[in-house]
Amino acid sequence: PVITFAPFIIATYITSLAGLDYLGLGLPPPTPSWGELLSQAQNYFSIAWWLAVYPSAALFVTLVLLSLIGDGVRDALDPR
Repeated sequence: PVITFAPFIIATYITSLAGLDYLGLGLPPPTPSWGELLSQAQNYFSIAWWLAVYPSAALFVTLVLLSLIGDGVRDALDPR
């Protein structure tokens, strides 16, 4: 059912939004987003690596947690 797919759909939306924001096609510039942070940090990566690492890590942890939540909900609601 829908509740088992919801975390995966949310993870897909977050990934799509971050990718579009990184390319400059997402939310308007004053709105903070992980893609915009990564896009801005790209210019300073050689002198301030943490500007790119922390948003990347936050995005990665969020997507992994959503995947684990989706697997847990699926296992809990699986009739087998």
